[in-house]
Amino acid sequence: MAKILLIQGANLTFLGRREPQIYGSTTPNRMIVLLGGRAAESLVFDEVSTGAADDLAKATEIARSMVVRYGMDPKLGLVAYEPEAAPLLGVPAGTDWRPRHYGEEMAAAIDNAVRSLVDTAFAKAVAILSANRPLLDRAATDLLSKETLSENELRAVAKELAPAETLEGRPALAAADG
Repeated sequence: MAKILLIQGANLTFLGRREPQIYGSTTPNRMIVLLGGRAAESLVFDEVSTGAADDLAKATEIARSMVVRYGMDPKLGLVAYEPEAAPLLGVPAGTDWRPRHYGEEMAAAIDNAVRSLVDTAFAKAVAILSANRPLLDRAATDLLSKETLSENELRAVAKELAPAETLEGRPALAAADG
């Protein structure tokens, strides 16, 4: 069972099935979904808050993994610049330290590639929400009044989505794939 639960003054939380992390053609879509909350804030309130910070961090980590671990940036090539981080003895869990095997110029290129992926995903999230603004407003009103939307209610909302067209002549989510 999947549902959305709203707790006043807190972040929007999606409760449901966890799918394994899949990298490849579906990864940009995952970033678009993660950035949807921030995109909605930007669209509705013309500013952003810290509420979507965790989703932004996750989207950034996906983009970084695409670039430095999985060789998914065509400009930087099929190179794993940073291997999967292995736990080190004496280093606290979650510490993001690892030796760098590339120079400052490559570090700048990596940062630019990561930023480009995140910026593109954010722009596509805004485009999808803009194309579906009346539905966004109605769903937000329903969520505020009920505090919970069931899986069936979410499916009903999804059926009403406009085919957020015009991103390079393809539906928005398809355009995210390449």
